[in-house]
Amino acid sequence: SVATTFASGDTLSLRNGTFTIGSNLAMSSGSYVIDDNGTLSASPTTYNGVNLIYANLGINTSAVTAGNELPSSFTGSVTVNKTGATITFNNTKTITGTVTLTAGTLDASTSNYGLSLSGDWTNNSGSSAFTARSGTVTFNGTSAQAIGGSATTSFNNLTVTNSSAAVSVNTNVNVSGTLNMKGAATVLTPSSSIVLNA
Repeated sequence: SVATTFASGDTLSLRNGTFTIGSNLAMSSGSYVIDDNGTLSASPTTYNGVNLIYANLGINTSAVTAGNELPSSFTGSVTVNKTGATITFNNTKTITGTVTLTAGTLDASTSNYGLSLSGDWTNNSGSSAFTARSGTVTFNGTSAQAIGGSATTSFNNLTVTNSSAAVSVNTNVNVSGTLNMKGAATVLTPSSSIVLNA
């Protein structure tokens, strides 16, 4: 079958239902996947450097379980910008890239799935934008990382294993479980704090 390629700047919108791709879909670096209530039948053969955005496209479903659009190992940026909705992990996630919370909620699920992140975490949504449950978020990059945004994020277990560069905490962070600082350096800006609530 003929391969379908989405070039940088192109957008695949998953409004509703299943988009059947077989094994011949290539999402180039810089392309976009916007998901309301849709899913992919399989992960694309090329899926690297993609901008994945959860957003309302008219269906406006309030409960989305991550699928093949967000595989267990994903390289790119993930943005939750879906007012009134909860995006729930379906397995443990390793994201080589960034996570941005703008509207809606990201949920580690009742299975307490973990998240490993090599880039920045930005919460501009609100203090309840991340439901950590009993899961662990690990900052494991090899260059500078930051926890920032306009809102406080509440983690359960927070682990820093970045041994190459600093992880800057630019906004208040709550940790209700275990805080593991195994990285090279963690930098607190003067207006931020890490609050242990265990």
